[in-house]
Amino acid sequence: MNKALIYLLLLTFVISLQSCTKTINNVHFHGQILYYCNGKPAKNIPFMIMAVSDNGHMDYTIVVNSTTDNNGNYSVMADVTYKTGLYYYELTAVTDTISVPGVKAFASTTDKDILINGTAHIGQHLNFHIKNTIPFDNNDVLDSLVMVGDSSIYYNYYDIIASNLKGMNIDTIIPKFESYDNPIYIFKYSFTKNNLTILKYDTIHTNCYGTTNVDVLY
Repeated sequence: MNKALIYLLLLTFVISLQSCTKTINNVHFHGQILYYCNGKPAKNIPFMIMAVSDNGHMDYTIVVNSTTDNNGNYSVMADVTYKTGLYYYELTAVTDTISVPGVKAFASTTDKDILINGTAHIGQHLNFHIKNTIPFDNNDVLDSLVMVGDSSIYYNYYDIIASNLKGMNIDTIIPKFESYDNPIYIFKYSFTKNNLTILKYDTIHTNCYGTTNVDVLY
């Protein structure tokens, strides 16, 4: 094979690659982001939208960087440059305290009106106030305090908050941060007094913002 033919083949290959990139002008992206914990608008949340193409491997191109308004809404016009095989658009956002897991909108290359709504999650700060309110003697002990579930009645985790707090005068606060903002958490605690061990379950109805105080009185 002579050099001229090799050059011609390479040139044809490069041109074919360039032709795989296309642009859709004036695509309207719009939607709303709400907080998971209370359904209220997630206002002034920075987010981005990516165009995802499948060319044997996933190719991600950021097409929108914007912020929601005071009602959690957004409306953005953008030109979308993509490679052959446009598969879907994906909205996502992550800040120090808030995350919006990726939300996908499947679209064809002719779609110019793209609606993507999102759900924002904000971590929960919990303060557990543990107090022995009816002491018997110095052998009183809070055996354990454990987070065991959430609002989906999901019992497949075991998060120890406190254990083996012994004495008549236990009165302490233990802070805990949960990265996922369930409106309800389920916890259990056991304590022993006068050689009798008691196990109890209780629920926490969290605040979407700020700190939720939880009394564990025994």
